[in-house]
Amino acid sequence: MFWREVRRRLLEVASLASCALNIVIGTGDREVTLSAGAWELRRRGVRRGRWLVVLIDRLNRPWTGPCHCKRAWTDHCAVWSKVRAEQRGVADA
Repeated sequence: MFWREVRRRLLEVASLASCALNIVIGTGDREVTLSAGAWELRRRGVRRGRWLVVLIDRLNRPWTGPCHCKRAWTDHCAVWSKVRAEQRGVADA
């Protein structure tokens, strides 16, 4: 029980660090991990998205298998909808 909670918290810290990295070198959105942000950049045709996806997918392959970034992007669908709605709201204001 104790180690399960420690593991859960460490994974949460890793996710938060990934979101911080996404702010710095990814899409800039604080609610999205670098993996999902890299796939979004690739989807938009941004050059750094292509190499970030390759790098992140290779680093994560031993633990999560192939297509880590694409799966992360899919897992963030609700967040992407929220981000787009906020962007439209700012553009409309």
